[in-house]
Amino acid sequence: MKMKAGLWIDHKKAVIVFVDDKSEKKVVLKSNLEKIVGLSSNKGPFASFGRRDFPKYDIVSRDFTGHLNNYYDMVSSQLKKAAGILIFGPGQPKNELVKRMGKNKISGLIKKKETAGKMTDAQIAAKVRRFFFRRAV
Repeated sequence: MKMKAGLWIDHKKAVIVFVDDKSEKKVVLKSNLEKIVGLSSNKGPFASFGRRDFPKYDIVSRDFTGHLNNYYDMVSSQLKKAAGILIFGPGQPKNELVKRMGKNKISGLIKKKETAGKMTDAQIAAKVRRFFFRRAV
C-alpha cells in the first residue's frame, strides 16, 4: 500500500507525515526564510517614496518570492511519493504551495486543503491518520 501524506505548512516550516495502515514517518523541512526587514517600517524602502526606493523593494520582493518557490519545490518533491495528500496550516502558505504544485503537475494528489493553527507534531500525525483512516488514534 502506498503511503498517504499530511502536510502542515507555514512560511518557516513544513511538517510532512507519511502514513499507511501500519506505519508512520515524519519529515520536517525548514525554509530558513528571513523576514523582509524594512518593508513596513519608516526606515524601509517606502520611507521617502523616492524613485530610487522602488527598485530596492522590487529586488527584495523577487528574492523573497524566489526563496519561497525553492522552499515549495523542496516540499513538493517530498510529496511526490504520496498516494494522496492532506494540506493544512495557517494563512497563505498552503495556497501558495498548491499553486506551485500545479506548476509541478502534482496538484492532482491533493485530497483536501484546510486552515489550521499551530499544532504539535503529534497533533499533525493524529489529524493525518484520522483523515485517511477515519479512526481515532
